[in-house]
Amino acid sequence: MHRLFDPFSTSKHGGSGLGLFVTYGIVQSHSGKIDVETHAGKGTVFTITFPASH
Repeated sequence: MHRLFDPFSTSKHGGSGLGLFVTYGIVQSHSGKIDVETHAGKGTVFTITFPASH
């Protein structure tokens, strides 16, 4: 979990490890936030939130 958004960090064969890194950058550039909740053997939930526009 501590390297989840690091570039080139992957646990999948053939993955580039850039998907979550790029996603994190896009969300951050729009003042957003990504929360991660994981349960071993059950799955992971990513929640992305952005500030309300005025």
